[in-house]
Amino acid sequence: MARKVSFSNQELQVHEIDVHYTICAAALRAYYIGTNSAFVGYTNNQLKTELHGRLEELNKSCSFLLLTVVEARLRIDYLKRCYEKRKDDLSRRFRKINKECGEKRERPDLSDDILDAWKQHGASAPLVSEIRGAWNYRNWLAHGRYWKPKLGRKYDYRGLFELTSAVERLIQNAP
Repeated sequence: MARKVSFSNQELQVHEIDVHYTICAAALRAYYIGTNSAFVGYTNNQLKTELHGRLEELNKSCSFLLLTVVEARLRIDYLKRCYEKRKDDLSRRFRKINKECGEKRERPDLSDDILDAWKQHGASAPLVSEIRGAWNYRNWLAHGRYWKPKLGRKYDYRGLFELTSAVERLIQNAP
């Protein structure tokens, strides 16, 4: 087995991200809707357009944070199962992946290794598919959004919040 990872215990919490999102969205609305001298000369349309753009950016940045939580939860679960040598089928599969990756001095791939194992041992195919699609969105966000993504659907904060919650439930309820 490769060297053990020292956990920082500083992972983001979903409820903290949600509070941040809610407060920032409310603050943006108050900023743009209130009497603000920064917007003298703006038409109502201009104000609405700018507010919409700021809210969209908040949506993307908080969505990215949620997707980092998904990755962290899945990777931490993977590593703990390997370290603790649990006896369930998923943990055994993870240890096999860990051994194979250790021999190649590679880190397991989230989609090809970890999610495939989950799909074979407990996660529903639709959930795994949804995580993979969201992972493509995460990659687009993480790498600067310089290409036109082929995502198959539109992602937003609320939908990704639900997906993150589903991943947390999956991990909590797994053997």
